[in-house]
Amino acid sequence: MFKKMKTINLIIILTILAFISVVAPWVFTFYGDLSTSSNDWASFGSYIGGTLSPIISLMALIGLLHTINQQQKQINNLSTQATKEDLFKIIVKIEDDFFKNLNQYPIILNTENKSHSYSAESVLLDLSFLKSNEVIFNEDDFKKHMHKNGNVQLDDPAILSLGMFATATGQLNQLRLLVTQYDSIANDNILTLYYKRKYKTAYSRLHSKGLIKEPWN
Repeated sequence: MFKKMKTINLIIILTILAFISVVAPWVFTFYGDLSTSSNDWASFGSYIGGTLSPIISLMALIGLLHTINQQQKQINNLSTQATKEDLFKIIVKIEDDFFKNLNQYPIILNTENKSHSYSAESVLLDLSFLKSNEVIFNEDDFKKHMHKNGNVQLDDPAILSLGMFATATGQLNQLRLLVTQYDSIANDNILTLYYKRKYKTAYSRLHSKGLIKEPWN
């Protein structure tokens, strides 16, 4: 507000100075006292109109441009706020989809004695789960599985595993990019630090299997 008033006052002062700079030469050159002749006043009016009008128009243009610039800044601020809110809604939605995806099917871990069932969420996020490399399937693992078992059905655990973890990979990548974008708008890295710590284990395990190519630095 102070800056806006300062600009308006400056425009007023410049307009007054412009008026004086135009009127003073006429008065000092042609008249000492006020004239009573209508012709003199007509000539004076023509002089003022021809000389001062462009200056006043320029001042008005400067004021208009300043007003437009201030309005654009306000619009940009509103757009930035809307963008942050929209991004956060998308981030929450992707995170919700991430957990729904990981709980679609059980992950089967076969040992010598029996099979064990785990959730994909535990496989990715549970630090106590130490067999993640054995149950997180990448493309190479799936090819080996196909070569060993021949044709597989759509409900084969290898296909379900590959599908869930590939989807989780895409969702974590989206989270990383959106959170980074959000923080660049907010001019801080609070959200990045939060999600990076929250999904550090999942990101690391998917990265070690080659599903995620870029580390979350």
